[in-house]
Amino acid sequence: MRRKLVLLVALILAFAVPDAVAQQRAVTGTVTDASTGAPVASPHVSVETTGIGTVGNSEGRFVLAGVPDDRDVTLVVDRIGYKDARVILPAGERAIQIQLEADLLQLEDLLVTGLTTSIRRRNLANSVASVSGEELNGAPVATLENALQGKVAGAVISSNSGAPGGGTQVQLRGVSTINVTAEPLYVVDGVIVSNVAIASNQNALTASTGGSNPALTQDGQVNRIADINPEDIESIDILKGASASAIYGSKASNGVVIITTKRGSVGAPRIKISARGGFFDLSNKLGFRPFSSQADAISVFGATVGNEFQAGRVFDHEQDLAGRNDASFDFSANVSGGSENTRYFASGIWKDDAGIIDNTGFEKRSLRINLQQTLGSRADLSVSTNVINTKAQRGLTNNDNAQTSYYMVFANTPSFLPLTDASGEFIPNLATGNGSNPLQTASLLDNNEDVWRFIGSANVDIRLKETDNTRLTFRADGGVDFFTQENALFAPPELFFEPSDGLIGTSLLSRSNNLNTTVNAGLVLATSPGGGSSQSTTSLGVQFSRTDLDISRIVSENLVAGQPNVNSGTQIGIVQNRLEVKDFGIYLQEEFLTMDERLLLTASVRLDQSSANGDDEELFVFPKGSVSYRFANLSQGLVNEVKLRAAFGRTGNKPLFGQKFTALNGTTNIGGLPGLVVGGVAGDPDIEPEKTTEIEAGIDATVFNNRGQLELTVYQQNISDLLLNRTLAPSTGFVTQIFNGGKLRARGLEAALSVTPVATSGFTWSSRTTFALNRTKITELPVPTFLTGGFGAVLGAFQIEEGASATQIVGTDLDASGNGIIRKMGDGTPDYTMGFSNDLSFGRLNIGSLFDWRKGSAIVNLTTLLYDFAQNTADFEAPGGRDPVDIPDCFPDDCFGADRLNGFGTFAQQLIESGSFLKLRELSVSYDFPEAAFSSIFGSNSSVRLTFSGRNLITVTDYTGLDPEVSNFGNQPIARNIDVAPFPPSRSYWLTFDVSF
Repeated sequence: MRRKLVLLVALILAFAVPDAVAQQRAVTGTVTDASTGAPVASPHVSVETTGIGTVGNSEGRFVLAGVPDDRDVTLVVDRIGYKDARVILPAGERAIQIQLEADLLQLEDLLVTGLTTSIRRRNLANSVASVSGEELNGAPVATLENALQGKVAGAVISSNSGAPGGGTQVQLRGVSTINVTAEPLYVVDGVIVSNVAIASNQNALTASTGGSNPALTQDGQVNRIADINPEDIESIDILKGASASAIYGSKASNGVVIITTKRGSVGAPRIKISARGGFFDLSNKLGFRPFSSQADAISVFGATVGNEFQAGRVFDHEQDLAGRNDASFDFSANVSGGSENTRYFASGIWKDDAGIIDNTGFEKRSLRINLQQTLGSRADLSVSTNVINTKAQRGLTNNDNAQTSYYMVFANTPSFLPLTDASGEFIPNLATGNGSNPLQTASLLDNNEDVWRFIGSANVDIRLKETDNTRLTFRADGGVDFFTQENALFAPPELFFEPSDGLIGTSLLSRSNNLNTTVNAGLVLATSPGGGSSQSTTSLGVQFSRTDLDISRIVSENLVAGQPNVNSGTQIGIVQNRLEVKDFGIYLQEEFLTMDERLLLTASVRLDQSSANGDDEELFVFPKGSVSYRFANLSQGLVNEVKLRAAFGRTGNKPLFGQKFTALNGTTNIGGLPGLVVGGVAGDPDIEPEKTTEIEAGIDATVFNNRGQLELTVYQQNISDLLLNRTLAPSTGFVTQIFNGGKLRARGLEAALSVTPVATSGFTWSSRTTFALNRTKITELPVPTFLTGGFGAVLGAFQIEEGASATQIVGTDLDASGNGIIRKMGDGTPDYTMGFSNDLSFGRLNIGSLFDWRKGSAIVNLTTLLYDFAQNTADFEAPGGRDPVDIPDCFPDDCFGADRLNGFGTFAQQLIESGSFLKLRELSVSYDFPEAAFSSIFGSNSSVRLTFSGRNLITVTDYTGLDPEVSNFGNQPIARNIDVAPFPPSRSYWLTFDVSF
């Protein structure tokens, strides 16, 4: 198959014939803003229905060569942020002035519709979200996922904890799987990049997987999309559903995030420098139980601890641990420019975020160079390179079974107990059996991550044939994403908890190498049948991708002389995990735009192979089709234009690496001889991808005299061939087997309203509101109901059950007869989500804000339970000293810690809380100085801006934990919203100085 496609491309190249040279002219012109008269920098100017085009310079001037001289032609001028202009250039005319009107609703933005094609938003037949680089950087963020929070309808984006450097989960249109990958596919400049979250192996110290979740890491790891610099991004297109992402085949059930980085523009070098300083601040605390007498303290903690009680002496342990406000900074610079044939963009950043806990933080250094080169009259080459180094210090948080994690220890530590002596030296914690002292642990323990990464891509466009109505282009791009990640965790012998296992001192070293390779090649045939009244774009191509991940881990205990080197321990363990997946796809797509750009018809099909499937030669088919029709120029009043759209598509979700094989354990020796032992899980040699089939319909309307845009979308996804585990007969020698079976349905509604109520020279107000809801249901389950995620029904856990929501949370309860039962007590999916953003410009003063509202989304709050167990919760005692009551008698409004503890084991509902919240995600106030103020320093064509900004400044919630954005198990399909001793949340404040010249 691949050889045939290569031959086809070669034949087309061989027979491509240059067009006859007609009489031509060179046209010069200038493009300006229609309202202000200011030049429009870097406009794209082309001759309609031909391949003739150019890009203007920073002053809006352009030279367009090769224009037919013997007839009238139509010039098409476009620039991001402006409406397209079509201007008739009479025969023989060689100079022209063109004005562009501002595109307040971004209807002229080009959005991705295929691997090699794009289309303007006004004609789009799918709901595709687009976020510009300017919108991304409203306030400083650690990762681009954080920058998307609250800005995309249908995207639930949560920070798993407050730890610096990421740990974020993104869910587009709800749950689409139970046991496979849950994250979207990320594509940067055509390269499929890794967003893998590799655990630090702190479990070797905390023993967090020693309980009921041995397969789910609780290390609070960073997902690798955190490496990408948001300030390098030009735009992000988000294909949320299968009807939009089907062109990516078996990788796209969870959606696709397509990232385009910035490019250079024609003109003199333009330099931008940003210097930013700020700090992070602890934004919430759990608190501790107040004690009024030594007798009470002794009754709870015993004499050894209780005798430490002194009236009026209270220590704020949380503030002592997480009250650091060290300075953070961010320095970045970029330069862009070039000639008509060569354009460049280069950028660099040095970012250092200091964590609120000692020995925590996140540092990023990045260098990017993007080049665009015209090769003769028929070819263009683009090259992107990005070298990144990130360093994260994560501390020690989340669940543990060894009394080491900060908040696990705090649960048992009363506020009257000192953790330092009079001289400020750390002392053993009398409230824990191993003396674990979180303040000492934070000061002495190192949990460091160091990542070096290179992302590089190249794209070539060769215009094989060009006529007035036809253009045939060969497009090829490829690239690599390679990173090496080193995790080093060192617990020195002097830590009070280290001697508890008899092996004093622990050193952990993990090294991971990941290589993603992507190659795309295709032909794009663009024609204008009927004399230009219609446009047809046909694309045919192939895609090859490969992922190779190698993880090696060393655990060294009982360190000689406390040396951190892993070879200095007397007990050493080594583990290595490797995976390699190869994917190959063939795609064909047709887009037909006709009836004066009112009707768009799209159809495509992709055929996929993957080495992760049982049969790696089998082709799976993923079709797609869509239609949209615009009712244009309806009126100049309330409703100006309406577009109806509908789409259908199917995508897949590949099996995880190795699920088709039965694992063999080669670490066993028998009588000194090496041996292989068969694992308890049987693979499935016939395993296939999960399939997601989606139907989407929507309406888009331009309203309020072209000042508003309303988007409304409804969809239904049917997921089949779910990857599940079934129990096998003991006689088989296995416990379970992975297989395809079961069905899941997801339905949802998304809406967005963008409006510019005021747009004058002195004041502009732009506002955007988003709304989304999603409901799931297990429609077919060929295995018995089972729990997944959580620590059992007595504590609240997720349950997969036919006819029920895929994210329902169940717990123990009593029926009317007093018998123990398990029933639904909440749902991890929000009732709905909303985002509210507003941008106000008063002359040179600009104010921007973003609120993120999430209604519902139940959380299993086990952190509070830990405090209840220790009788140390801030609200443990009921007012008036009343005796504990049963949960049904007080739940949910007036229950206290003693009540919750009294009901434990019988009731679970007291542990399951609403995670509703309203957050002020971003707030910024900026001032643009008059050009004359700094012209003597930076020149006459300079701009200077001063900005105060903050992030997560306000959180309004009834949730009693540290933060309703929490997931102890990280980015899992189902097992989210479980709160066990996370990293505490923080807010941040920044002052930024930007200069461009």
